[in-house]
Amino acid sequence: MSTQTISPDQNENGRRRARVRLMDVPLSRIIVAEGFNPRGEVVEDAELQAMAATMRERGCLQPIQVRATESGEFVVIAGERRYRAAALAALTTLPAVVLCAGAGDEGEYLDLLTDAMIENELRSDLDPVQRARGYQAMIDGGLRVRAVAERLGGKAKRASREKRIKEHLPILSLPDRLKALVAKQEIPLFAVKTLVALAEIHKGYAYAAVAAVTDGLYSWQEVIQRPVDIAVDFMEDLPAGTYLSHGSYPVDQFTLGEKAQKDLVAYTKLTEGGQITHVRFTTDLVEQARLLGATREASWFSIILGEDVASRLAEDYIAAVVKEARSRHRRERDAERAGAGEHADGDGVGLAAVEASKVRESALERVQRQAGQAKASHAEQQQRRKEAAKFNLDLGLLAFKHLPKIKVDERVLRILASVDLGGSLGKIASRGARLALPTWTDQVEQKNGKTKTVYLDARDAERRAMTFLQDAKSGGDMAGRAITLIALAVLADEDAVPQGKRSFYTLRFDGPWAAQAARELNAIVRERIKEGQCAALDELLANRIAKDEQEAEREIEVNEARIRVEVAQARLSELSEEEMDQLLADAQTAWGPYGLKRSEAETAIAAERKRRADTGDQESAQVAA
Repeated sequence: MSTQTISPDQNENGRRRARVRLMDVPLSRIIVAEGFNPRGEVVEDAELQAMAATMRERGCLQPIQVRATESGEFVVIAGERRYRAAALAALTTLPAVVLCAGAGDEGEYLDLLTDAMIENELRSDLDPVQRARGYQAMIDGGLRVRAVAERLGGKAKRASREKRIKEHLPILSLPDRLKALVAKQEIPLFAVKTLVALAEIHKGYAYAAVAAVTDGLYSWQEVIQRPVDIAVDFMEDLPAGTYLSHGSYPVDQFTLGEKAQKDLVAYTKLTEGGQITHVRFTTDLVEQARLLGATREASWFSIILGEDVASRLAEDYIAAVVKEARSRHRRERDAERAGAGEHADGDGVGLAAVEASKVRESALERVQRQAGQAKASHAEQQQRRKEAAKFNLDLGLLAFKHLPKIKVDERVLRILASVDLGGSLGKIASRGARLALPTWTDQVEQKNGKTKTVYLDARDAERRAMTFLQDAKSGGDMAGRAITLIALAVLADEDAVPQGKRSFYTLRFDGPWAAQAARELNAIVRERIKEGQCAALDELLANRIAKDEQEAEREIEVNEARIRVEVAQARLSELSEEEMDQLLADAQTAWGPYGLKRSEAETAIAAERKRRADTGDQESAQVAA
């Protein structure tokens, strides 16, 4: 067995680590602590078999990391998959970096966990779920979050590591099905706490919220803002044990006590055959559930949690209805005895009960109306998103066909000189090209049969844009491809994606030709993409070009007004009163009502008029003398 001693080092916690050795360790003396690997159980899959086949031919090229024990065995710290593959390959030894034996107590176990976590963290080997399990194992070993953070990197930047640990730990409270999506990074870490809260109501709510995002109906930011609303909106029926406030539910859906059963019989007798068939969770009952901590609030309704709580509320509802029936029965009897009085309604329900029913029905109608408005608004948003997505795809096809190769003229140079393409390439590509260009989007068929459009993230869009520009072969290609990215950033419709995935970037033209460049871009697109190929684009360009023409006319008017002002100011003392009024009007046209130069012109005109008035007074005095 060959060995090589490696010099000691010092970790960030200031502890002096023992010397380690690089040696060939017999497989028969290597052990794996149960439940110790942060990555979880190693599965004998195709990848492991391929690793074993490589080891048969070339051996293990990368040492594993182990810690020696006093019994002569070696506990794996990092490299369990290599160890399993070596066993499949029938190797007898493995190269290993060996740390010296410890005391075999909890302290050594925590040291092993720390070493394993650091090893995997440095290599970015762990997915979020594995990382969370590793953190939790260290906490279960007796450490607090702060201590875990220090062990994994010392006191420097400990706060950021604590935040990272706390961000990962809630993952372990998710249902297994959602943990798998977190591991694949299909669910972002910032959404985990919200999904955990939904899963505490019922895991069906968390599943529904995730499905709403994966189907493209909502963004993760929207789910965080309105988790219960979106989950309920995406479910056909509420899961068992959860109930909608102000909803009406069959009596046989609840487990009723003996008193409630007697109340049902009593109601039938009092009403001569009438029955309480449904229970409605009124405002008072919902408030009772809220005081018990058995509700979750949404924007316009509440969810009542638990069959036991709902059954107790149902009993209270039945008792209240029976109490009202008895009161009505007494009033009817008293009226009969008196020979006059209030008459019961034909259906046997007292006036007070009728009024109470109206109040309850109006509250339910209000809730239903709000729900209908929310669904209508959501449906409108989805329709708008579909229309925007279709427009972008049509726009992208036309732009890709007509814009990437263009003649370089003064207009093109002005546009390129007015846009910071290099400094803002990622934002420009995210705002337009990733939404529209062919092959930049994917159409993915989901399990429910619907098709979902998948867009690149900002970083991938920037990389794709860089490649798109670098593939240009000539000056016309370079200019045309740049113009394509700029035009799409100006024209593409971001309503095609949820708010959380939008860039919210507005491309701006800067410099001496900014206004002219913006107009010329619209003109070039209109020239290159002929009318009749996309109605929505025709309408958009028509509006933009009409606005451009108005702005151009306004610029001409402003420039002419400024020239007139300069000429008039040079001969201010010679101007008539009417000409000075015109000068003031031209100054306002040129610089607006609050412009500095307009104010200067007004001051100069006032001074000239005062001078003339003073001169006139002096002349009048001389004549009088």
